Amino acid sequence: MEEGTELQPIPDAYVPVMKFKFQGISFDLLYASISLLVVPDVTGFLGGVNWALLVARVCQLYPNAIPSMLVSRFFRVYTQWRWPNPVMLCPIEADELGLTVWDPRGNPHDRLHHMPIITPAYPCMNSSYNVSLSTLRVMVEQFKCGSRMCEEIELNKAQWSALFEPYLFSEAYKNYLQVDIVASDADDLLARKGWVESRLRQLTLKIERDTNGMLQCHPYSNEYVDISKQFPHCAFFMGFQRKEGMNSQQGQQFDTRGTAEEFRQEIHGYVFWKPGMEIFVSHVRRKQLPAFVFPDGYKRPRSSSPLGQQGGRTSEDVTQCRSGSAER
Repeated sequence: MEEGTELQPIPDAYVPVMKFKFQGISFDLLYASISLLVVPDVTGFLGGVNWALLVARVCQLYPNAIPSMLVSRFFRVYTQWRWPNPVMLCPIEADELGLTVWDPRGNPHDRLHHMPIITPAYPCMNSSYNVSLSTLRVMVEQFKCGSRMCEEIELNKAQWSALFEPYLFSEAYKNYLQVDIVASDADDLLARKGWVESRLRQLTLKIERDTNGMLQCHPYSNEYVDISKQFPHCAFFMGFQRKEGMNSQQGQQFDTRGTAEEFRQEIHGYVFWKPGMEIFVSHVRRKQLPAFVFPDGYKRPRSSSPLGQQGGRTSEDVTQCRSGSAER
């Protein structure tokens, strides 16, 4: 079928998936058992169902609010939310069918969830089980940024467009992990890169484990390609920083080489891994990031955003929200 392109099966992912494009539109076809009702983002962030449930809860809390108020209240509510208290649209009820429901009191595994967002239909489950401490930290930080922007918008010190400025991941951290994937041909690369992307969450968890949670990661699911290279390849990046409140003077140095090697060996153990494929994991500083990571193909000078210059802190806040904390 000519309309279908870029077929990419990932049978060994936590939830097996087949990715493809049909007439230029990307599809993810899930192979899921009936008990897996929702599938969060593979890197540990939220997916569409998660966001829909969060929005629905805000609508319950503010049933008479106009849309603009709901936007600002969304960020305010989840900035102040005391995770891991669950977000629920209705009480969890057991049923005579005897199916397992989310219950942190009776199920020790459920107590380990960091950002529970509970589905309302029976059997009620946590739709965000993939969230890690690191990805929760990233999302809460962005909730705070959104809340600050909404405050400035309400004071006429910024425009709504400020909320939609792209997040400048390449400027957000001082340190990154670069995960390079090389294959013998384009078909092999297409077949394997999805598997590697699906394991980035495991790399995040391994780093959290090996540093006792003192090093926090931001896996970024964007795929990068260096057009100057003539062989099939792609790269993923992860930003990382010390835990909030811990600076370089107070804290120890972290060596992630052993963790990276463990991750490489795990990838090489993939049953469909072929000769000619290779994966490299390396630490790079912000100033060493390759040019192809940046939106325009080159590193731009760091400057303040022109948005909201009437307010004393608006421009700085908008800039930091777009690119993360200025110093990580």
